[in-house]
Amino acid sequence: MPSVKADELQVSERAIFARGAAPVLPITADPLISEFIQADFSYGLQRYASFGDAGKPRRALAGLRSLLMPEGIRIDLNLSNVSEQNRTMWTEACQKAQSVWEEALGERLFSPSAPIPEDKRSKSYSLVRVHITDEPPSGRDTQGAIFVNRVADATDRSPRYRVEADLYVYRMVGKQYVSQDQAIEVIAHELGHLLGLEDVEDHSRLMGPFLPKTAKVLPTASEVDALINFRKRLRVAIREIQQSAKIGD
Repeated sequence: MPSVKADELQVSERAIFARGAAPVLPITADPLISEFIQADFSYGLQRYASFGDAGKPRRALAGLRSLLMPEGIRIDLNLSNVSEQNRTMWTEACQKAQSVWEEALGERLFSPSAPIPEDKRSKSYSLVRVHITDEPPSGRDTQGAIFVNRVADATDRSPRYRVEADLYVYRMVGKQYVSQDQAIEVIAHELGHLLGLEDVEDHSRLMGPFLPKTAKVLPTASEVDALINFRKRLRVAIREIQQSAKIGD
């Protein structure tokens, strides 16, 4: 897949919203951003375009915030399937995979203390459960997988979202246990999907296929640019809806 330069992404610094009119925010067909994520972004803007119903912009906000996840992402690492001697390695790998994206994007994304409300409908939250498995998550050649469920809610006029994901990592590569760098690559790759990136065929990219002999623990510049610009688009859209519909944080 060809690389995408940052200046080709055509990021709009300002969206235009008018009461009763569809929000206008150029959405670039960025090959590095998942089609599903782009569809959710478009849905959040266009499905609730009419501000005549006070609940619609709030649901739009909830949907867009579920993509940005501004309240922080909690990572719960399940080590029940890991021997005592390997738990430190997996804990460090999971932490370093999170740091990969935080350092690349220049923002705090993950928080081990991000609260999960007892009543999960009362507040916004994002939770990723990481599982170490004895079998490939899906398919013979799959080293990792993530399954994400996003819910946007504004039933009581308060925009909330819930993001819950299960991330699976196969702990074997052939007949060997994965190394720490391999574990970092797989976890960081799957977290890249959570943030919005698509799989690519380029083996040199973090979002490319897993190669046992070549651990890729850092995203490429184009992958970082794609996410930075996408998250910028989200913030612009959220801010414009808040201002137009007079909805506070």
